[in-house]
Amino acid sequence: MKKTLITAIPLALGASLAFAVPVSAANAANPNGLRAEIRQLDRQINFARGLSHRQEIRLERRVDRLQRLHRQYLRGGLNRGEVRQLRQQIRSIKVAIRTQSRSNLRVNNRAFNRSRR
Repeated sequence: MKKTLITAIPLALGASLAFAVPVSAANAANPNGLRAEIRQLDRQINFARGLSHRQEIRLERRVDRLQRLHRQYLRGGLNRGEVRQLRQQIRSIKVAIRTQSRSNLRVNNRAFNRSRR
């Protein structure tokens, strides 16, 4: 009994690892996850402090183009290259939101501090 149990445990672990899907692969192929990230970008733009109206419009246009591209890719099914391209654009827009809002906040803070002198 002990011998069969000892040999059965490693076999069961090996079989479970063979059929397991890595978390990153499961998320990468999930079109709903990408769609949710794109929607989140839209919300981040709406609630970002320090963005000028012009910057908001530019960023919203980028998100709109990204949504169209995502829908276009979904028609034929997503492959790895398309998922990678969508993720890169999502990252790029996130960085743009962060840097543009921070730079405007710094400028506004400097102007505020000068006016208090």
